[in-house]
Amino acid sequence: MLSGVQDRIKPLKAWLFPPRVLLELEDRWLTLSAFPSRGKVHRATVLQRVPLPAGSIVAGEPRRNEAIGDLIGDLLLEHGLNGARIVATLPHQATQWRLVQWATPGWPANAEKELEDLNPDLGLSYPLKTAYVTLLPLGRSDSRDPASSLLVTVRRAAVQAWIDIFTLAGVELERLESAQLSEWRALDPLLKRVPSGGLFVQVDLYESGSRVVLYSNGVPEYEQALPVAGRPVQADLNRELVQRVEAIVRYWREQEPGLTSVQLGLVGSYAERQDLVDLFRRSEAWSLESVDVFKLGWIVPPGTGGETPLPNGSQLLRVAGLLQEEINP
Repeated sequence: MLSGVQDRIKPLKAWLFPPRVLLELEDRWLTLSAFPSRGKVHRATVLQRVPLPAGSIVAGEPRRNEAIGDLIGDLLLEHGLNGARIVATLPHQATQWRLVQWATPGWPANAEKELEDLNPDLGLSYPLKTAYVTLLPLGRSDSRDPASSLLVTVRRAAVQAWIDIFTLAGVELERLESAQLSEWRALDPLLKRVPSGGLFVQVDLYESGSRVVLYSNGVPEYEQALPVAGRPVQADLNRELVQRVEAIVRYWREQEPGLTSVQLGLVGSYAERQDLVDLFRRSEAWSLESVDVFKLGWIVPPGTGGETPLPNGSQLLRVAGLLQEEINP
């Protein structure tokens, strides 16, 4: 009898307290996560990494809208997440970010006009007038210094395509966010531990590719793709990867003579591979740690494991960044 009452209550609870569903999107994978809607809960009720149909997303741009929409709708139905609030990150390649320094100490009177003047120098792959633009003011150590902002852009057509996809999935999309901003927010506890004048170096290590992001005084200032990490037997490839990171850090030191320290954070499916960790540890240019979202307690995985592998690395960082915004808006 009690189970029958609980079954009747479930739809009412879902309507009154719809679960938080956080989606992370990439070219070949989708990460589905769900969390209780009430309280500051870090334990996921669902956490699943699902392959997308081939060719669904290419270089961050959706190509098979109906297939993606059907998959999202089916996954939500399978997990009983109908009526959920959906927040998603755009694929990493869909958004571009730049650090912009204004000509004056104060916020510009006409930021849009100044951005248009800067447009050729920003190196964006599309005109600003075809993009949605977000400007995030950044702090200054001296009020006399020129003001600066983090510029985040995404093509308007790409945003509309994703809105259409979630409409096809039969769900209400609450918010889309840049993957880079989600990662930055997730890393904030580590960035706050970096001493003044220090540099935090995020190194993503995956079988499909690697990436480095430099955070100076807690602000992302540089990003670059890196060579793919080789298998353990491919020592030459792995040494080359480490040398590339060393060269980037060395160049940054030359540009910033006041740099006090370098903290390296390894992220990704290869981040705890001992041969790579050993190679990175041999450098005297930095201190080293592995950024594991589960071990740091930013997300607690569901109590029961599923058939599909749990997400890791940047995928999980982005989910953690979305969750942080949800529980600490």
